[in-house]
Amino acid sequence: MQSDPHEHAVLAGSDEWFKHIVKTVQASHQQFPGRCPDRYAGLIANLAAKADWSDAAHGNAAIRQPSPCVLLVMESPHIDEHSPRLFYTPWPANGPTGKRIRQRIAAADLPITADTGQVLMNAIPFQCSLGISPIGKDRDTVFRLAWERGGRGFFPSRLMHWYRTEIWWSTHVRWAKMANGHCATK
Repeated sequence: MQSDPHEHAVLAGSDEWFKHIVKTVQASHQQFPGRCPDRYAGLIANLAAKADWSDAAHGNAAIRQPSPCVLLVMESPHIDEHSPRLFYTPWPANGPTGKRIRQRIAAADLPITADTGQVLMNAIPFQCSLGISPIGKDRDTVFRLAWERGGRGFFPSRLMHWYRTEIWWSTHVRWAKMANGHCATK
């Protein structure tokens, strides 16, 4: 099925857009937990002692503070990001990954100061693993298709919502400094 790439960009990020991607890969998949929004997680200096993201969730996690932030970009949410055990879900990096981020981000080779904040994002804000654990064979196919059919166009607008000339860190790129809207990896 050939479709208009502009249509994908307009729909990208909506539940209907992702449902269509999933049905293209796995027609029998009936449900998915919905979008996992990008979140401001708080000051990095305060994260190591936290057991989870609940303190950050009590604030307005959709709005970041004016201080510099590390923008951590992950691939897509997993099962823990939608855990019904926690009042604040969905939340990026909510399970073991989040614990490792909180414990290790301050020691990363990044120019972090006492007022540097943390923003958590997923390149595709939907669960490409389709909630299957261990991760099923369709995860990479779903991710690539979502990226090609609108995710790539949808991501920059989300990134620019958080961007203020600062550091960002990807799980696939060691780290990068954004300057004048351009990304230079190191």
